[in-house]
Amino acid sequence: MKIADFGLSHVKKETNTPGFYGLYGTPTFMPPEVLSGKAYGFSADVYSFGILVASLIRGVSPYDAELTENVNSFMKAVISGGLRPTMPASCPGCIRRIATACWNADEAKRPTMDEVVKMIEEANTELALDRRYSSLEDYLKAISQPTTRLMCIN
Repeated sequence: MKIADFGLSHVKKETNTPGFYGLYGTPTFMPPEVLSGKAYGFSADVYSFGILVASLIRGVSPYDAELTENVNSFMKAVISGGLRPTMPASCPGCIRRIATACWNADEAKRPTMDEVVKMIEEANTELALDRRYSSLEDYLKAISQPTTRLMCIN
């Protein structure tokens, strides 16, 4: 499985700047600090990854359409109300833990991407022990249906 949408991406540069500013991207994947107009760092990408995990598990947009109809209300709900996607009850706990750790409202409490990789490796082991799936990728394939899959390129 490959996931791609790198229209706003760039090569990471080592700089002394305190953070990034500006609203770029899709609001449903933006963390509270970005929606608030505050400076943000690489943990914003971790948040977005957590929302992406929810999208893959749900097989549709991370939020129900009625929640995103009014962008200002949606942004306020994410910033001050802690709105996050609803994960289906069938979602394995190891995957739920990855998503919820990534979308923590406190950016300092979000894992680094290196830690996320370790969590994914642990999820692969946990899912393999479950005997229904040999890996996280197998789980995602099992729950995906052609009519509900996001832009997945195999």
